[in-house]
Amino acid sequence: MIIEDNIPMPTKKRGRKGKGSHIHILTENIGVGDSVLLDERQKADHIKRALNNKNFNAVVRAVEGGFRVWRTK
Repeated sequence: MIIEDNIPMPTKKRGRKGKGSHIHILTENIGVGDSVLLDERQKADHIKRALNNKNFNAVVRAVEGGFRVWRTK
């Protein structure tokens, strides 16, 4: 067994593994001005809610091909 130091610890994933884990990854990596295109309004609203829960501002707009969520702050 080897003891190592200065190895970064991965962030703890909250909630269930599976259905919502991709949303956690998205909310950790999306920057201001970035957007994501989704095929259903319900999915877009879910991501917007997740961003708002992290004190980010987000907007959803209907666009050609589905619904787009932008992080605005």
